[in-house]
Amino acid sequence: MGCHSLRKLVLLTTWALFGLLSTHQALAQSFILTPTPSLVTIYPGQQNVPINVNVTATGNTYAGPITITLGGLPSGVTASPLTLTAGNSGILYLNATVAADQEDFNCKVDSPVTSYSRSLVLIGAVGAEQSTAPLTLTVSISNSSYAPSPGAINLPIVTINTDDMPIVNKTTDVPGTITITSANGQTTYLPSTANPDNTATFHLHGHSTLYMPKLSYHVKMNTSLDLLSAMGLICPYLTSKGNETCDKSKSYILLANYDDKTFLRDWSASALANAIPIGNGYLNSPADSPTPSGTSTLLPWAPHSLFVEMYLNGVYEGNYQLIEEVKVDNHKVNITELTATQTSGDVSGGYLMEIDDYKDEAYVFFTPQGYPIWLIDPDFSPDPEVPAQTSYISSYVDSAENALFASNYTDTTLGWRAYFDEASSINWYIVNDVMGNADGGQFHSSDYLYKNVDNPLIYMGPVWDFDISSGNVYFAAIEDPTTPWVQVINKWYPRWFSDPGYLANVTTQWNALKNNGVFSTWLASISQQAATLEQSQANNFGRWPMQGLRV
Repeated sequence: MGCHSLRKLVLLTTWALFGLLSTHQALAQSFILTPTPSLVTIYPGQQNVPINVNVTATGNTYAGPITITLGGLPSGVTASPLTLTAGNSGILYLNATVAADQEDFNCKVDSPVTSYSRSLVLIGAVGAEQSTAPLTLTVSISNSSYAPSPGAINLPIVTINTDDMPIVNKTTDVPGTITITSANGQTTYLPSTANPDNTATFHLHGHSTLYMPKLSYHVKMNTSLDLLSAMGLICPYLTSKGNETCDKSKSYILLANYDDKTFLRDWSASALANAIPIGNGYLNSPADSPTPSGTSTLLPWAPHSLFVEMYLNGVYEGNYQLIEEVKVDNHKVNITELTATQTSGDVSGGYLMEIDDYKDEAYVFFTPQGYPIWLIDPDFSPDPEVPAQTSYISSYVDSAENALFASNYTDTTLGWRAYFDEASSINWYIVNDVMGNADGGQFHSSDYLYKNVDNPLIYMGPVWDFDISSGNVYFAAIEDPTTPWVQVINKWYPRWFSDPGYLANVTTQWNALKNNGVFSTWLASISQQAATLEQSQANNFGRWPMQGLRV
């Protein structure tokens, strides 16, 4: 039975019950029930929500005990027993489990749903005599009045102000300001002496997450700044002056992580990707490979991030992950950027692409195996497409995929190795398979790849989007972490794994990472990060009391 049909049946049954009880009331009523308030809100996990019940005597007064109950309660919500006598009042307490009203929050809808209301029946019974009163109960998973006390904050604080103008979609940029301070408010990271301009525009970020109550945001500032370094994060890349940097950028993402109750999955995947060394006993890429290091030294790059507490127009919104955006930049995807008007000369790069079923970029092409590939950069929105560029890259990716599926695909000069960088594809595999990434493993969404100018190789990465990974999925076999996934569920990786040389290199890389402590160090970092989020997690679920509900 569908969710809406179930609610309709519950309501019809409740009102039928109410009508039946009203008949009893009409037969012989010696008391009247009055609940205060008659409109009650409860949050999953909330205890002892009071409803004052007054019993007023009428006509033939019955002096004995009257049993007070509630009819029509949703799952996980209970009412404490209450017995009164006519002319008196008492308090009936409601209690909700953390999974209260799961049936009403388990429907896929076209807009975020934060509450459901239903009609209840307050029943006073003395033998066969009954008196009833209506009551409306709202179960809400959004407590906008909640805010942590200043002493309960141990993460940097992000405050966005748009003068109460709502941020409603992915396409409308809303102007405002963004202020970032330390947890105690003693240090202001933005604005600062080095970065005095904190004006920015904001729009929503994501695809399926747009239909969740807690939303993610894209932030674009007017000036480019190395925000994460300013907040104390150390990244291993170097500026032209030899200083450590994460990267200057105008654009950042505030990830809500609503469907990841640990908040740790995206952070953990990026941490592992950034921890996999290149060369010196590990798989190497060609010397002319793109690198964000700032030098000729090859280094990995995946989005870096810091966790923050976020306020929007004065309302506490919970724990957010302030994370770098996947984009072409000096210390990110460090490839030569094509101009949006270049029609002649060398158009062999650079291109940043994404395999994604949502297909909402300006230019999307399909490979011979049927994969939709977006062109992220160059970005032809709103600029018109440049056929010289789109024709080149779509034909090149087609040739690469055809080489992978050709009969001579293992040939080192004619097969897939002429088109794909092996090390990056193996590292991408390891991160996605260790994390058990449902979307990434099946090439459903957020699978990035890129190609630089005058370089024949396509590189897999950077990694992104791990909210439904690590067992956080109920609709795919990878819910079981022992299930093979990346190497069987898409089309490219089974083909790569059928190449004995590729399989041997995967094994070599895996053993190097395991034997040299990369995995154990990474696991320890997850535990350490989890400890720092304990307080913020409690704050977040005060604001969004949905910890026991399936998303």
